[in-house]
Amino acid sequence: MTEPLTVFRLWRSTNYLSVLWDIGDNLNIKLVNYYQPAINQIQQLPLSTDMGVDFKLFKQLSFEVAVNYTYRALQLATQNVEIFQ
Repeated sequence: MTEPLTVFRLWRSTNYLSVLWDIGDNLNIKLVNYYQPAINQIQQLPLSTDMGVDFKLFKQLSFEVAVNYTYRALQLATQNVEIFQ
């Protein structure tokens, strides 16, 4: 027997801030933050950050370190849920 499907209807506001900072000729910092609150349920608060540091080793070779962090207030993977956004 299959569990009934739960349907969430969420209207979201998508906002982001993007920054690219060139520090001299050999170092770049990249940052993008995403914020998507649900308008009718403010506790539904996904946040995401992408950050990277890129530095030049030689004229044609650079090294980049990137980090991604995501936070979701509601975990839906373990539930039988269909989402409409």
